[in-house]
Amino acid sequence: MTDEDKTYNEETLEGLRDYYNYLKEEDLKINHHNNRILKAIESTIGKGFKNSICEIIEESGCIGYFKLSSDPIGEYQQENYYGCITGIWVQQTCGYLGDNYSGCISIKLKEDKYLVVYFEL
Repeated sequence: MTDEDKTYNEETLEGLRDYYNYLKEEDLKINHHNNRILKAIESTIGKGFKNSICEIIEESGCIGYFKLSSDPIGEYQQENYYGCITGIWVQQTCGYLGDNYSGCISIKLKEDKYLVVYFEL
């Protein structure tokens, strides 16, 4: 291995470490943001409702920041699997090869208030 190769490898490793640290920080910010929303839902609507949301999040491969919206996104879909949540709105797109999906799920919290979570599978 030449000195030039060693320098390149060290610079590459340093860049990868920096990027990893950035992703770690961003993940902490996302978790803090999302946990604040889930705690607010639990304190206003109830623990059972929050647990049902957490089940949807876990099963759907949700990613990124949750958001609150005054309107649902997607098509309504009746649900019987998530405790007190009997329906969700889903907007989904399929990848070019047909083996990956992404989109969002809207969950009604109250009149004119929806939790929107994004997913990618």
